[in-house]
Amino acid sequence: QFPLLLAMKPGIPDEVGLALLAAGAPIDTADDHGRTALFWAAANRRFAMVARLLDAGADPLRRWTHPVDERVSTIASAVLGQPDLPASLAKRLAALEERAR
Repeated sequence: QFPLLLAMKPGIPDEVGLALLAAGAPIDTADDHGRTALFWAAANRRFAMVARLLDAGADPLRRWTHPVDERVSTIASAVLGQPDLPASLAKRLAALEERAR
């Protein structure tokens, strides 16, 4: 695994991911299913890191494949329904998703 992907796991302080971004870690590097640091930040409800990754140029519309049922989704569509998603981030992701249609 790549360091930035690992830095998005629960319990890892945001400062680790921010330091990796500052050091030039590849932002859209993905695992075997196409899941990037942005995916893992969103999946782990690390919304401050989601915003920082977007600011750094992470691709929110990159598609990933679910390893079991082969569904394909984007980060934007995957997190928009989460009840604790900050309103400003929800608005930003909804606009990106709309632009992609």
